[in-house]
Formats: sequence, C-alpha cells, structure tokens
Amino acid sequence: MKFSAQQEVAVPADSLFDLLCDFERLEEAAHRRGIEIVRTDSPDGRVIGTFWQVEIRFRRKLLH
Repeated sequence: MKFSAQQEVAVPADSLFDLLCDFERLEEAAHRRGIEIVRTDSPDGRVIGTFWQVEIRFRRKLLH
C-alpha cells in the first residue's frame, strides 16, 4: 500500500522537520484518534530501521 499527500505550510523547514521527528508526539496524536500504533524495535531513541505496527479502522474495516 502506498500513500502520498502534500500540503503547503507557513512554518520554517527546520521547525517542521523537528515536529515531524517528534515520534512520541505523533504516537500520542494517533492514539487520541483511535489508531493503535506500536513501535516494534527498542524505544531507546531514534535509529535507522525503526518500524511501527499500525491498526486503523477505516469505513468499518480494520487496516494493518
């Protein structure tokens, strides 16, 4: 499955990059919206190859 989206924002690039790299904040936002998300590797920091398992209900169907 491949997703793509674009949106123009009025934020400096370095600030936006920092926001998008705040994975704990993104995970919390997902949980508040009913999305189940679990990090599958060690949560001890940012590492190359980090993976998450995600379950989303979309139109009454469970997507993994």
